[in-house]
Amino acid sequence: QVQSAVFSQDRTRLFVTMKEGFPSEFVVDAPADPYLNDALQRFQVEVDTIPESGLRNILRAYAILLPCFFIALKLDNTIFNIRRNASEKIVDLIKMKSSSIVLPEQAEEAGFPSFDDVIVSHTVWRVVEEIGNYLSDPMRYYDKFCFIPRGILIHGPPGTGKTHIARAMARELQLPFIFASGSEFGDSEIPGPKKVFDLFFTARANASILSLLMGLNSQAPSIVFIDEIDALAGKQVDEDPRRLKTFKQLIKELDGLEIDTEVHRFAPRQAFILICATNRRDDLHEAFLQRQRIDREIHVGLPKEAERLRIFKVHTAKYKLADDVDFEKVVYRTRGFSGADLKNFANEIFVYAKQKGRAYIQQSDLLDVLEKQLFEGIGMTVTQEQQKESELKVSPETKRLLAAHEAGHVLLAHLFPRFDWHAFTHLLPGGAESSLSVFYPSEDMLEYGGTIGYFEAQMIVAHGGRGAEILLLGDNITDGWTDDLEKISALARECAVHPENRNLGLLQVARKPLPPRPRPRPEELYPMTWNHPRSIVIPMTLEVSELVGREIQMFIDDTEKMAMKALQNNRHILERLARELELNIKMTGDVSFLDSFLLEFLTSCEHRKSRTSCIL
Repeated sequence: QVQSAVFSQDRTRLFVTMKEGFPSEFVVDAPADPYLNDALQRFQVEVDTIPESGLRNILRAYAILLPCFFIALKLDNTIFNIRRNASEKIVDLIKMKSSSIVLPEQAEEAGFPSFDDVIVSHTVWRVVEEIGNYLSDPMRYYDKFCFIPRGILIHGPPGTGKTHIARAMARELQLPFIFASGSEFGDSEIPGPKKVFDLFFTARANASILSLLMGLNSQAPSIVFIDEIDALAGKQVDEDPRRLKTFKQLIKELDGLEIDTEVHRFAPRQAFILICATNRRDDLHEAFLQRQRIDREIHVGLPKEAERLRIFKVHTAKYKLADDVDFEKVVYRTRGFSGADLKNFANEIFVYAKQKGRAYIQQSDLLDVLEKQLFEGIGMTVTQEQQKESELKVSPETKRLLAAHEAGHVLLAHLFPRFDWHAFTHLLPGGAESSLSVFYPSEDMLEYGGTIGYFEAQMIVAHGGRGAEILLLGDNITDGWTDDLEKISALARECAVHPENRNLGLLQVARKPLPPRPRPRPEELYPMTWNHPRSIVIPMTLEVSELVGREIQMFIDDTEKMAMKALQNNRHILERLARELELNIKMTGDVSFLDSFLLEFLTSCEHRKSRTSCIL
C-alpha cells in the first residue's frame, strides 16, 4: 500500500513511499493523468509537491538578468561609439576640429560645470530656467502655438561666467555642444561663409540625423555656442565685403527653413539653438539682434557681495584654511571683481601661503595678496627689503608730515558715515616719498551714482589732509594736497549742477548725464580719477555762469569749514593717529582705538539730532 506521493516541482516525477514491502521508497515518472490526484486521495494517500528553493530562484534570476545586463552595457557602449564615430566622420568631412564638439556623454569628462558650479544672480537664473524648459522638452510646446527660442545672447563684463552658463546648460540638459570663436571666421584658409555653414551643419547632423539613426528623441536640438560674437556680427561688417558675406550666411542659418505647421519647432533644418556671448553688446549689428534671431538676452553683471562670498567658497573648497580665515571681513575690498578674478585671487592666496612654507591659508594671506595686487596695478612693486631700506632713507620730518596728512583723511573718513570704507593707509608705498589711503565705495554708489551728501562727504575727507597739516604742523605745509584740491574742485562742480541742488531753481545747467563710467578693474584705485565729469555743462550767459561759479565756491568753502571744525573738535584722536602712522608706517581700516573712540563718541551723541551735528 502507498503511504505518500510527492510530485517534483515540474510535476514530471513522483516520489512514492510504501507502508510495507521493499523497496520502501522509489521514483517513477508521473503519468499525465488529470484524475491522478483524485484517485490518490480516494485511497487516502498523502499528496504533496516539493517546494521551490529561494536560493534556486535567486540563481535562476541571476542567470536570466546577468546576460541581459552585459548585453545592455555592450549595447550602450556600441551606441556611444557609433555616435562618436559618426560625429568624427562628419568632422573629418567638413574639416572641423573634433575638439569643437562635445557630446552629452563627454560633458563631465571635458570639465563642463554643473548648475551648482555657476554662481550668478537670481534674475539670470530665472531666464536660464525658462530656456532650459524649452530645450529639455520642446515637444511640450508643440500644441501651444508658440515660438521656440532660436538665439540667446549672453553679454556682460569679462570673466563673469558667460561661457560657464552655456556649458552648464549643455551638461545639465544632455545636449550636443558645438562651439567656436567669432575670431575664427576671419582667417584666409577657409572662407567665412563655408565655416558658418559647417558649424551649423554639424549641429543639425548631431541633433537630428544621428538621433534618428539611434532611435533617440529627434526633437532635441544641439547647442551652437559662439564666443566673441561681436567679431562675427558687429556693426563694422558692412564696411568689409568678406565679413559681410560671412554675416549674411549667419543670418541665413538663423532664419532657417519655414515649416508647414503653425508652430516653429526643431525641424531637421532647425535642429539647433544658438548661444552667443560678447563683452560689447552695443557693437552688435541691428539685423543680428532682431527677434526670431535673438529671442532672449541674458545680462551677466559683476557679482554682488553675497555672490562673491559663494564664489570664493567654491574656489577655496580644495584648499586648507586656517580657523581665522573670514572672507566676509575683506569682501568689500573685492568690489569690481569678476568670477575669474576671484578664481585667480584664490589661487594667488594658495601660492603665497606655499611661498611662506605653509600648507594652509591664513587671514593675513588674504590681506597681503590684496595689497600686493593693488600695488602691482599702480606700478609700485618692491621687495620687503627694498621697502625697509627706503623707509630708513626718509627723514623724520617727512614721515611726520606724511603721517599728519593721512591721519586727517582717515579720521574724517571714520567720522562721516556717508563716506566710503577705509581699507588701509600706507606711508612711503613702493619706496616713494608719498602716502596712500585706499577707500572703497559701496556697491550702490558704483551702481547708481552719488548724491550731494555723498559728494560733500568726499570733499570733507579730501580737505582733511591739508587741515591736519595746518593743525599739527602750523605753516609748515607742502603742496602735496594739490591732488586733493583737484578732486575737491571736480566734486564741487558736480554738486553745483546736480539736480538736487535747488539754489539755482529749476534752471537746467547740465545736459543729460553721460553714460555710467565702467567699473574699475581690481588693480585700479577707487573711486577712480575725478577729471572725467559725469555731466556736461550747457552754454550759459555771463550772469548764470557767475551764479554757478559762486555755487561751486560755496560748496568748497562750506566743506572746508566742516572739515576743519571736525578736526579741531577731535584733535586728540588726530594726534594719536598721526603718531601711530609715523611709528608703524601702515594702518588698516579696523583701527582698534579708533573704533572704541567712535563707540564712545556715538554713545555721548544719542541726544543730538544727527551725527553730523555732533561732529561739528
